[in-house]
Amino acid sequence: MPYHKSGIFYENTEYCVDELDGLAVFTCFPQETAAEIVTRNVNAMGMIISMPFLLATFLVYAILPDRNLHQRALMFYVLTLLISYMLLVTINLSENINRPWCEIFGYLTLYFFMVSFFWMNVICFDIWYTFSGGRGFVGSKRTSERKRLLLYSLYAFGVPLLVALLVLLLQSKVLSESSEHNPGIGINKCFLGDGWPNLWYFYLEAGLLVLMNIIFFTLTALKIRQVKKETSMLKHNDSQRHSYEKDKQKYYTFVGKPHLAHTMTTTNATRTSHYSSTNYSTTDTAVTDRTNVSNGNGRGRPEEMALRTVT
Repeated sequence: MPYHKSGIFYENTEYCVDELDGLAVFTCFPQETAAEIVTRNVNAMGMIISMPFLLATFLVYAILPDRNLHQRALMFYVLTLLISYMLLVTINLSENINRPWCEIFGYLTLYFFMVSFFWMNVICFDIWYTFSGGRGFVGSKRTSERKRLLLYSLYAFGVPLLVALLVLLLQSKVLSESSEHNPGIGINKCFLGDGWPNLWYFYLEAGLLVLMNIIFFTLTALKIRQVKKETSMLKHNDSQRHSYEKDKQKYYTFVGKPHLAHTMTTTNATRTSHYSSTNYSTTDTAVTDRTNVSNGNGRGRPEEMALRTVT
């Protein structure tokens, strides 16, 4: 006979009854179709292929003897995205995960994806802030960068933690399991449930960050255009030596422009993500993105790149 729970009906083939401090009803995960299994494995393989690029990027910056603020932020971004992919692949390729571990992996995946998005947001903001002539904190350059990195870390690690805790609170204390707005982590699958949960607890945050990144990208591009015009006027007035020193100081952040384009590609890929009925899977377009990250740096010193651009 059908089993009723909080407005949800289960057929007799979809649940079982067992002794667990009294009789308890256990429901089963819906069965995957063959097409869903193939899609899940292909997506997981795409993420596995992209991981070496993330790891290589992190290691290249890790072995540098002297790293600036932008490079440290990029390291955090790459590392957290790598962890996100590792968790996601674990979820996708594991046949059976018990519910406690399923929930743990689900919340960790949500958290580290959010952290990676927030670090890309930090990178975009820092490029705009530096290019706009922001002076930072009082003190030496190293001290100022250390304080800014601390604030950036509190933002990029702290806000996603609050989001994850809010999702946990809503799922465990506020919303019933049958609610269509319940996050559903670890219920029918290890990640967020289909429909509203994806919108409220993933796409909404990612979309806001994409919008902020586009704004920073636009403001930075406008500033670049303005400074290029000023530089052209100085060169026209035979002030090339002065122009070179000014450009060397101001244009070193121009190397971040490829990363601004990259963040729109990476975060926009989340809009094409889809989730199967049993496991979290994503249409991964990050293989080329990771390649861009790995070879988008190191093509000469930042100052030289910028000066070649404006000459």
